[in-house]
Amino acid sequence: MVDTNLIVVIALLTTLIIGFLAYGFISNRLKLRRLKIEKAELKELSNKTLAIFLARIIVIIEKNIDLVSNFVVGANLKMSDVNNLARVHLEVLQNDQVVSQIIQTGYETEKIFFNNINILSKSKSNLWAKHNTKELNYFTDFASYLKKYDKTILGLYNDEKIRFLKYYSHLIADLKQKKVKIDDLSTLSQQYFDQNRIPTKPIKLPFWKKWRKK
Repeated sequence: MVDTNLIVVIALLTTLIIGFLAYGFISNRLKLRRLKIEKAELKELSNKTLAIFLARIIVIIEKNIDLVSNFVVGANLKMSDVNNLARVHLEVLQNDQVVSQIIQTGYETEKIFFNNINILSKSKSNLWAKHNTKELNYFTDFASYLKKYDKTILGLYNDEKIRFLKYYSHLIADLKQKKVKIDDLSTLSQQYFDQNRIPTKPIKLPFWKKWRKK
């Protein structure tokens, strides 16, 4: 005769094992789903950020070319002012709170993008044409590529370029008229960037990095 208690124990163990396996399967499916969603959200954040940052960088490059080409010795705007104008804005871009989130995506495009910003920010802008043609070409080529990209991203780029050009042109005019001091650049640029943040929901936690540690 089969022991009834043994049957009950086996049945319970079987149920527990099946339940555990089912839980693990469902749990992993949910994790994978969350992983895909959060990766997609981070990529969207990255695309929008690069488009808006690129618009600002292109304006900085174009206005820098104009300032250097038309520089007049003895004018109110010194060459050191021209260099500081570009440097400060590029540094503020690099220190934006959204950058750390984007770097966590691990995509090579983002790393190259911010490496090029870093190189330009550490170089005197009046010498970019001589020493930084590689970085300048990178951003101008990127802008040309963007024109063939997603219309939404292109729209963000175009809108920000118009908005930032207006801000940057007024700032240059104020510097020339000594209405603004060079020491104020960091504060003014930070104010602009704070008021014109990336229009997307920030992701507080890189989910898959936490998951991999478990």
